[in-house]
Amino acid sequence: MKVGKCQQLPSILIIDGINMPPIGKQIYDACLQIGLSVNYIDAKKLKQKRFYKSRKSIKKFLAKRKSKNEYCYCTKLSSSSVKFIEKAIVENQPDIVLVIGFSYPYVGKDFFANLKKQIKFKLVLFDTEFGNFISNQKKLKFYMAQELSRYDKLIVFSKKIAEFLEDKNAVFFPFGYKEIKSLKQTPKERDICFVGGPDMRRTFLLERLREQDLIVCGSSWRKYKDLISVELKNKVITENIWDDALYDLIGKSKIILNITNLPFYGLETGINLRVFEALAVGGFLLTDHYEELQDLFEIGKEIETFKSADELVDKVNFYLNHDDLRNKIAAKGHEKFLKHFTWESRVRDLIQIIPNSAVGREFRT
Repeated sequence: MKVGKCQQLPSILIIDGINMPPIGKQIYDACLQIGLSVNYIDAKKLKQKRFYKSRKSIKKFLAKRKSKNEYCYCTKLSSSSVKFIEKAIVENQPDIVLVIGFSYPYVGKDFFANLKKQIKFKLVLFDTEFGNFISNQKKLKFYMAQELSRYDKLIVFSKKIAEFLEDKNAVFFPFGYKEIKSLKQTPKERDICFVGGPDMRRTFLLERLREQDLIVCGSSWRKYKDLISVELKNKVITENIWDDALYDLIGKSKIILNITNLPFYGLETGINLRVFEALAVGGFLLTDHYEELQDLFEIGKEIETFKSADELVDKVNFYLNHDDLRNKIAAKGHEKFLKHFTWESRVRDLIQIIPNSAVGREFRT
């Protein structure tokens, strides 16, 4: 959706609860690019309470003695850090406070409610975590009751989770990614790359490709060293990579493989950030097949998908032997990304779905 030339746009304060992947920072940069009034706080870099880890351990111990069915947490920020966030909101008077990931580990449950008594702003969550919590019943119950209930709007990158949370004012909103303006065509030095942490589904699928020219990156794979074959272990680099190192790896790979982690796969949903990273770099993406992908991309023309381990192997072999078709799909995917999924484009869409918030200054495209 394109923003009109004289639309009144909101001012935004971003509170980033995760910072890696850099969703919040990229949204901040995109807001600046399109002329929004925006401020950014990286909550993970603010000063924590003294002896936070010890406090947390003691609180958990005491809570378990009282009840084994309740999730216990301890806010980590020092009082000066909480006051810093409060001051930023009071001084900037934002129309929208956009939280990335979550806020419960950082500020008390009444923090935003008390501020909203003084200042009229929309509190919006860009949720990245719901699917990751589904295997932890206590944490999920807490997250739904204490965290999600704080917000006027939930922005969710999973269509099925958005439908499940419809009563909490959730809306399906796929990720974007920053445009890689220094993008260069580089020779393909390897066949397949996979970037991400391990789980058993990812392990099973990657084992099927262990004879291929494959590289796997992720620091957590060291925990799986006794669960994977020697052949696969030799293809693993136990490092997390971001930014230029990530773009270099993707750019030099013929196939960027995306395997959704187990919680989201169990829900048959979730178009993760890797999809948009791959397309931003102009790579050929091969990813799990979900219905919501079909609403965004032409399968087999802009991206490619697989529904089983056998289909994964078949498509890897097919596209490694059909360079022209693979390159054509990669180019079409990059074209779709530039048209609809840069963060500048996504931010313009985002402000359209937060009602009664466009009270800021005049904006011109």
